[in-house]
Amino acid sequence: MSMGRLPLAVIGAGVLSLLAGGLLVWALRPESVGVDYLASVVLVSWSLPVFGVVATRVLTGRFGDRRALDARVRTALAAHPLQRQLLSLGVFLCCCVALMAVMERVLSDLSLEMGTALTAPADLAARLLFLLALPVLVMDRSGVVLDGRGTRMPPIALKVTEGWRWSGLVPALVTMALLAALVPAPSSPWASPPVVFGVLFSYLLITVSEEVFFRGMVQTRLELMLGRWPGIIGASGLFALFYGAVQPTISLAALPSDEALYRAGLALLTYAPLGLLCGYLWSCFRNTWVNVITRMGLMTIAFPPTL
Repeated sequence: MSMGRLPLAVIGAGVLSLLAGGLLVWALRPESVGVDYLASVVLVSWSLPVFGVVATRVLTGRFGDRRALDARVRTALAAHPLQRQLLSLGVFLCCCVALMAVMERVLSDLSLEMGTALTAPADLAARLLFLLALPVLVMDRSGVVLDGRGTRMPPIALKVTEGWRWSGLVPALVTMALLAALVPAPSSPWASPPVVFGVLFSYLLITVSEEVFFRGMVQTRLELMLGRWPGIIGASGLFALFYGAVQPTISLAALPSDEALYRAGLALLTYAPLGLLCGYLWSCFRNTWVNVITRMGLMTIAFPPTL
């Protein structure tokens, strides 16, 4: 994609998400869409990811061979039944949301009785099971493991030896620095080292499972079927709607609503741009670790493990 077409694609994706999310939010609670809210959405949720996408495109226009990398991906997935796999991924995603909802109901009262949070480990377990373990087992092996074709994609995504495929960390780190400059400094001190380690380790497991699922599996297959930007936009929208659906079960980055449609609108406004940034990084570098580091850095800055 040329530099002339890239801004149009980013603007088009942004307009679609803003319109869809904004219309839902306005239709359900027009009083909540004030100037301050819209300013925060544009400044934090959208400006930083759009900056990261444009900076990534400038970088990939000067370094690396993205066409050869895309050819490797097409070869790796040539024997895979993409439509059937996407249907299976949709089933796994629905199972993840359902399990998180069930565990929230089962464990919420028990958490109050015991005086400790039990839902967070259950949510993490649901992600690891339905967004990582089962999809990896089904997608990468998918009936073609006997001739080795089913396991060609993981080495591309995880065993990254080309230096230019790590250059995505440059726009990612700049985006993190800009976010750190925009968000207020935490008012509480950081927690003890064991707690900090535990929180960061949970961030790692969350980001690995979600980036492997939404980018490595869903987006890659959508790109092969529909094209690069339809794949990025489709996976980003699904990522945002997933966070809208699981909001009642999580305390981190919670959206202020109990209404499903209103949460969906807020999720499209706030999570879709993050999905676009991570999706474009994946599309350019096919490096899971760049995406994981980006997500972990942004999560740690936005939600530091403080007391």
